[in-house]
Amino acid sequence: MLYALDADGGWANAKLTQKRKHSQFFCGCPERHPVKLVKPSGDPGKRPFSDHFAHIATSEQHDEAGLAVHSCGCTESPDHFNAKHKLREMVVRYTFTTFRCICCGKRRVIYSRGCEVIIEKASTDRKWRFDCLLRRDGKDVAALEVLHSHKVTGEKASSVRDSGLEIAEFRAEDILRVLSDSPSKAVHLENLLAEHGQCQSCVAAEDLKWMRTCWREEYRELQLQELDIIDYYADLEYQKRCEAREDRRLVEKGLMWLRDCFVEELQELIQQETDVLADYINMDARKTKELMRKKSMSDKFLSLFKRI
Repeated sequence: MLYALDADGGWANAKLTQKRKHSQFFCGCPERHPVKLVKPSGDPGKRPFSDHFAHIATSEQHDEAGLAVHSCGCTESPDHFNAKHKLREMVVRYTFTTFRCICCGKRRVIYSRGCEVIIEKASTDRKWRFDCLLRRDGKDVAALEVLHSHKVTGEKASSVRDSGLEIAEFRAEDILRVLSDSPSKAVHLENLLAEHGQCQSCVAAEDLKWMRTCWREEYRELQLQELDIIDYYADLEYQKRCEAREDRRLVEKGLMWLRDCFVEELQELIQQETDVLADYINMDARKTKELMRKKSMSDKFLSLFKRI
C-alpha cells in the first residue's frame, strides 16, 4: 500500500517518507495493524519495486485448538486503497460533474479547491459508509466512491441525494492514472453517477413553447369557425334573395333577422378571439418572466458550485 498512518495519526506517503529507525506506521483499518515502510535497496540484482507499506505478519495462539493464527491486516485491494488516498492527497486539483442538461448542455460542476477529504466516513444517519467524504468549511459537500469491483447501488445514490449531499463515483484506475499523470494540473474526473435531465430554464422554455403552440392552435380554430359562420350566413342570405321573387316584403324581413343573427354570432366569436388572445398574452408574459427568473437562478446556482 502507498499510504499508512504514522504514530501521530496522520497519513504518510511511502514515496515521500524517509525510512528512520524506530518509526511506527499502521494501516487504516479500525484494528490499526502495524505496517512497515519498504524502500528499494537499489541493488541491481534485486527485483525492482516501488516504495510501499507492507503489513507485518503476526501470530497468536488459539486457546481452544492450540493452533497459531496468522494475521496480516485488511484485505482491501491496493488500487482501491490508493485511489481513496489520491482523492484525499490531490483534493485541490480535481473537479467533477454531478448534473448535465440534455438540452442546453449546462453542467453542475463541483470544484474541490478549498476542500478536505475524510477517508471512510459514515453518513449522518449511520446507514451508509462512504469511501471518502468531501467537506468545505466544516460542511459536507459530496460523498466520493471508488469503483474497483462493486458499483454503488441506486438505493444508496438516491438516499444520499435525498439527504442533501451530492454523490460521485470514480473508477479506481481513472483516479490513479489521471492524478498521477498530471501531478500539477487541474483535472476533471468522470463521475459515473452524474445525473442527466433538463435544467430549470430549459423546462420553463419548453413549457413556454408548448403554451404558444396551444395558443396558435386555439386561435386558428376560432378563425376557422369565423369563416364557417360567414359562409353559412352568406348561403342563407343567397337563399332568401332567391325567394324575393315570390314575396319581397317577407323576404326582406327575413334578411334583416338573418343579418342580426349573423352580426350577433360573429361579434361573440370575435370576443372569444379577443379573450383568448389577451389570456395568452398575459400567460406568455408570465411564462417569459418565469423563464428569465429560472435562467437567472440556474446561472447563480452554477456560479455557486464553481466556488465549491
